[in-house]
Amino acid sequence: MQNEWRKIWSFIAVSGIGWIVDFGIYSCLIGLMKFSPIESNLISAAVAVIFVFFISVYKIFLNERKFIVGGLILYLIYQAGSIYGFSFLINLSSNYITSLKILPDNIVPILMKCFYTPFTLVTNYLFMRFLTVKVLGTKKAINTNTVL
Repeated sequence: MQNEWRKIWSFIAVSGIGWIVDFGIYSCLIGLMKFSPIESNLISAAVAVIFVFFISVYKIFLNERKFIVGGLILYLIYQAGSIYGFSFLINLSSNYITSLKILPDNIVPILMKCFYTPFTLVTNYLFMRFLTVKVLGTKKAINTNTVL
């Protein structure tokens, strides 16, 4: 059980580092380059998910087999849908809250990115566990029945 919690916290830490990369790129694209929230999130999240995939597969979920290209392809397909879906929600929420004129326009997309982060963390963890256990055949991954 202690080892499982270590893996959970490791996943959160790696995802946190990925989120810092994601958030840094997102903030620069929003603030400096004046990209829309949806464009910014699509670009920034794409960079971060590749980082999280490789660290998670090899260091957290301990995939002892050689890297399987199919695993990366499935992960990228999942992430394309996830990133687009959450980007759409961030953009929609940002536009709505901006229209209410209750917060400065430039901070709303940042707040919406932060708001949706916990949801992306949970969905990414669940998919990564599925991918590493069911697809890549890792036996040492975390048992989500003890977590949820």
